[in-house]
Amino acid sequence: MIIAFSVPVSRLADQVAAQNGVKIYSEKVIYRVLDEVKEKVIDLLPKITETRVTGEATVQQMFDIHGKGRSITKVAGCRVGNGIIHKDFRAKVFRNGMLLHDGPLQTLRILKRDVTEVKKGLECGLSFLKFDDLRERDFIQMYEVIEKPGHL
Repeated sequence: MIIAFSVPVSRLADQVAAQNGVKIYSEKVIYRVLDEVKEKVIDLLPKITETRVTGEATVQQMFDIHGKGRSITKVAGCRVGNGIIHKDFRAKVFRNGMLLHDGPLQTLRILKRDVTEVKKGLECGLSFLKFDDLRERDFIQMYEVIEKPGHL
């Protein structure tokens, strides 16, 4: 990036910069230049990722659901003990305090209805993508990953 402060940029310089993939930022007000430079530096910094727990559930009972053909899906019948279980968030499965699995949900249902979220106190059925080693009393923790820009 080329910063041109209070200097006109010729057409030839603009064309050569465009051909080489270089952006020219031209400005006559100094605080706008400073804001632009600060924004570009912040974009170069690594992103800050945070996780926020959104809900918790306990497996009450396991069910085998027979699908098309001979496929069997293991579904955990759960009770939401805290927060909200949301289908789009990631989940961690704990057994006796040990982390067993960390990944997305495959299905989230109340009775036979697909839902996107289940609130505290309700029961639901859920299954995981590429994980079916669930047992009664396993603890499921849903979390959301929040990505924030770096800061100076």
